Amino acid sequence: MTEVRRFGNACVASPHHLASSAGLAVLASGGNALDAAIATNLTLGVVTPYLCGFGGDLFAMIWTDGRLFAYNGSGRAPAAATAESVRAVLGGDRMPTFGPHTVTVPGAVEAWFVLLEHFGTRAFSDLARNALTYAREGFTPSPVGLASLNRSAARYAWSPEWRAVYGRVEPDRPLVQQDLARTYAAYCLHATLEGVLGIKPPARGIRWRPRIRTSTAELWTRPSHNEDSARACVACHRCLSQMRPSTLGL
Repeated sequence: MTEVRRFGNACVASPHHLASSAGLAVLASGGNALDAAIATNLTLGVVTPYLCGFGGDLFAMIWTDGRLFAYNGSGRAPAAATAESVRAVLGGDRMPTFGPHTVTVPGAVEAWFVLLEHFGTRAFSDLARNALTYAREGFTPSPVGLASLNRSAARYAWSPEWRAVYGRVEPDRPLVQQDLARTYAAYCLHATLEGVLGIKPPARGIRWRPRIRTSTAELWTRPSHNEDSARACVACHRCLSQMRPSTLGL
């Protein structure tokens, strides 16, 4: 693991020291700010599971070469999850607190790869190395983390999967997340296979289409029941006024 050092014109801020250290290590080894941000984000998904994770979204504003770029990685409802189909399954208009019908398709995962393709200098597997190590070998949760997980125990008492990983956290005992480690390892493997995650050429069954073109970026969206709204985009500052608001589900 690369030792971090001070920078005169850069910094990393996150809610956990291990995540901040992962980002600083990327800067120390010559990576750019985008590389460091993704390494930090990936590590947060492991060391702060009560705050961050793969099930979330990602929004970014990037300034490079005198130009401003924005990325809208907000989650969308699955293509088949029309209002009518969800009402039929649930038997009404009220969404449950838990379950697959309540959540959107996470926007963060695709965002990591699209942003790295456009603005990064490091491979995903390199940036995920610290996160993978902490998930596979464990880390000592902070007092704040322990308190948050303990507060959530009653809320997730119905889930044996949650209890098996987070229901037995103790002070000074490493928290190991083997399933999460396998997920990271799968992403690292897929990242080496061009096209598996929709990075060019498109993955099978995924259709990309340009929506806004600039000299360096395009706006893309996956097919869904509402193709007029962009879920994931990279657009320059001239196009920010054209970005439609996120649908955030149905």
